[in-house]
Amino acid sequence: MNDIEVILTDLDGTLCDTDEANNLAYKQAIGYCAPHLQTPLVKRITKEVVDKYFDDEVLTEKIQEKKIEYNSQFLGHTYLNKELIKFLIINKSTTKVCLVTKASPERVIQLIDHHNCAKLFDKIFFCKDIHNKYQYALNEINICSKKVLVFEDDENEILHANEAGIPNKNITKISL
Repeated sequence: MNDIEVILTDLDGTLCDTDEANNLAYKQAIGYCAPHLQTPLVKRITKEVVDKYFDDEVLTEKIQEKKIEYNSQFLGHTYLNKELIKFLIINKSTTKVCLVTKASPERVIQLIDHHNCAKLFDKIFFCKDIHNKYQYALNEINICSKKVLVFEDDENEILHANEAGIPNKNITKISL
């Protein structure tokens, strides 16, 4: 950690297990908008999954809106990665800690407020429509990629971190 100046952590599946809450919100939204249709059986329901399963653009838009509306009802079904939180707290005094996520700002704020960990982050990067969230964060904080430590669960995002110049030895793959 001597050369590390910034820790970048992802949210969903890394800092916080949100699959159950996410799926419950989607199931409720689908039940409300299309009670005659079956909910997709996948590990994590996403907008892409809904778009694929339901061929009606108006319906999928309505499901998305309702899902966002229902998110807050299921925050009690989200679980922090306690080991990662402990690591971040221990290193916060000597290292900047940033959250880098493609989740919506509204949901991010709900989650970190629910888990009372907003003060842990020096900066939050909302990267919903940004291809490489790690390149974006590095550019924004103007830091050498070798001075960054990353925590991430998604293989594609790990590839993006590599593309941004972050060495493999500085990336920890998380599996919740």
